[in-house]
Amino acid sequence: MEFLNYIYFVIPPAIAVLVFFYAKAQQNEWPAGLLIRAFVWGMFSIVLVLTVQVIAAVFDLDNLTNLRRILFYSLVIMAFFSELGKFTILKVFFYPKKEFRTPVDGILVSVMISLGFATMNNILSFVNIPHLSVSSVNALSAGPANVIFGLMMGFFIGLGKLRKMRLVDSMTGLAAAIFFHALYDFCLLTRDYKLLWAFFIGSAIIAISLWIAALRIHRDALEEGNL
Repeated sequence: MEFLNYIYFVIPPAIAVLVFFYAKAQQNEWPAGLLIRAFVWGMFSIVLVLTVQVIAAVFDLDNLTNLRRILFYSLVIMAFFSELGKFTILKVFFYPKKEFRTPVDGILVSVMISLGFATMNNILSFVNIPHLSVSSVNALSAGPANVIFGLMMGFFIGLGKLRKMRLVDSMTGLAAAIFFHALYDFCLLTRDYKLLWAFFIGSAIIAISLWIAALRIHRDALEEGNL
C-alpha cells in the first residue's frame, strides 16, 4: 500500500512536467520560471481549504450523515474554498503578467497551479493530520481532476482578458471550476465510482472542447495582430 502512495504522489508532478514541456515547445516567449512558480504557488494554495476543513471539523460539519450535509461539504467546504485559493493565486500573481493574453495562456498557468494543488493534496497521504485524510481514489484521481478544473477556470479567465470582459468571464471560470470540483467531491464522498467514471468522461469531453476552442482563439488573435 505504501508503494501505491508513492505512485499516486508522482502522477500530478508528472503531468505538470508534460504540461511544462508542451508549453515551452509551443510558447517560446514563456519564461520557464513563470510556469514553475505557478506550480509552487499552487502547492501553497491548498492552505485555504485545509484551514476551512479543520474549522468545519470543529463545528462537526464533516459529520456527513445525510445527503444535505454531503452536498454542502462538497460544494462549500471542499470545492468553493479549493478553487477560491487557486483563483486568488492566478488573479494576483499571474493575471497581470504581459505573457497572460489569451485562453491558451490562462489554461497553461491555471493547470500548473491546479497540479501544484493536487501534488500537495497527495503529500497529505503521507502525513497524519487530525481531521484530514486523503483516500486512495482521491490520490489517484487528483491529478487528472485538477487538470480539468484548471483548464475550465483558465479558459474563461484568459478569454476575459482577451475580449475585455474580465469580471464576467473570471466569475464564469471560477463558477465552472467550483461546480465540477463539487461533482467530483460528491462522487468521492458517496463512493459512487460509477458516477465518478461518468463525471470524468463527461468533463473530459467538455475540457477537450474548451482546449480546442482556446487554440482556435489564440490562432485567430495572432492572425488579426491582436497579440
